[in-house]
Amino acid sequence: MNCNAFVEQRCRSCSLIEKNYHEALQEKIDTLSIMFPRALIKDAIETTERLGYRNKAKFVVGGTLEAPILGIPSPQDKFTVSPLLDCPIHEAELNTISLYIKESIKKFLLTPYSLETRTGEFKYLILTKAKGTEEVSIRFGMRSSESRPRVEKLAKELQEKFLNIKVISFEIQPKHAAIFEGDTYYLTEEKFIQHDFESFRLVSSTTNFFQVNSEVAKKLYDQIFSRYKDEDINLALDLFCGVGGFAFSAARFSNKVIGIELSENAIECAKTIQSPKVEFYCDDAIKFQEYNKEKVDLLIVNPPRRGIGEKFSNLICEIAPTFFVYSSCNPKTLKADSDIFEKEYELECLIPVDMFAMTSHLEVLSFWKRRKSL
Repeated sequence: MNCNAFVEQRCRSCSLIEKNYHEALQEKIDTLSIMFPRALIKDAIETTERLGYRNKAKFVVGGTLEAPILGIPSPQDKFTVSPLLDCPIHEAELNTISLYIKESIKKFLLTPYSLETRTGEFKYLILTKAKGTEEVSIRFGMRSSESRPRVEKLAKELQEKFLNIKVISFEIQPKHAAIFEGDTYYLTEEKFIQHDFESFRLVSSTTNFFQVNSEVAKKLYDQIFSRYKDEDINLALDLFCGVGGFAFSAARFSNKVIGIELSENAIECAKTIQSPKVEFYCDDAIKFQEYNKEKVDLLIVNPPRRGIGEKFSNLICEIAPTFFVYSSCNPKTLKADSDIFEKEYELECLIPVDMFAMTSHLEVLSFWKRRKSL
């Protein structure tokens, strides 16, 4: 894959881009096998469409009103922005819409924010395109509400130009810091876009976490169904459930599913997809026992990079689900956590998940079963 941003050293995120895809993936798998030397490591879930696989484009805004830049902080100078509208892993239409917004900055007087002088309004821009439905959401991150009337006019123009733009939000972030969130106001009637994963749909807003690789995310969710569809699963518990990807997958074979997530916004999204089998609660995942007193047959956790930690790992052993799935975005914390709960759980297999193709990052889907001797 050719990437001008990498060659020109404007962006180094895809650190493995110059290597053969399968060789680069194998290097990541080899590192995983060193961490889990006795594990059965199955075939990796690959990114087959490596051009445009990323459904999300995230830009900081720099430059001037006359010459705005949408990109990322420069590796050479923290006060400047390196342009990234030519990123080849962005879904192509996201770059097209972003270019249109860039060319509209002067027209709508959306002065780029300057890190050096702490002046200006337009701080960041985030776009997401949904799988299947092709719906697009856009987040405008601004320093204050001063520019809102002009952003509203731009939002109207964008929806007339790109008919699949369904959601546009206006966020206020006054702090002089690299924070991509703030008070949110929707400029459209719609607040959510729908992602079609064939067996079920997921909903996202402009602010909640969503997997950036839709192709791989679908394969990830399908693994849960394939693995447990023939097991007798009465109750499945999905912790750190986000917008409900694993929960809705588990609902295909379970009698009941409970999903728990701390993000109010993510739970709001999850609840818009009504399913008689699935209940969602907004709370700290470690408090799950407050919402369920029944025996858990299948436990699914999908924690942030820090993992679940010692307390949570011991708690899993206490509730003793028959089956346990740990979806990890950081193999190191998966290893640290599993050193605790493997005393009562046997690792059946690991599946490497190449969610971020051509980068050094590797996600891992691990399947565990309660030891028979216990």
